[in-house]
Amino acid sequence: MLSKFVRSRITETEHRQLLNQSRRRNVTVSDFVRIVVVAHLNDHRAELPHQSRNDAFLRELARIGNNLNQLARQANTGRVPVAEDELRTCIAAVNNLARASD
Repeated sequence: MLSKFVRSRITETEHRQLLNQSRRRNVTVSDFVRIVVVAHLNDHRAELPHQSRNDAFLRELARIGNNLNQLARQANTGRVPVAEDELRTCIAAVNNLARASD
């Protein structure tokens, strides 16, 4: 039961940033702030909903991941001569793209 109310003042810029973050994560500003504050009070990292992403970007990322999985499977069976470090480099690049889109 949420029984206490907390008020705070922030700058116009901070308020705009807060609104943008909550919209992108599809939560209310109150929920967004509560998640961050409660995590901080419990010495945890805030687990916020992922930001909305472009559907076309997600489809393309899924295709790339699927291709990488197929290459890894074929490399494991010896059908395709691909060096392990080449696959790891590709996977790291895909992970970096996914993180950068946040």
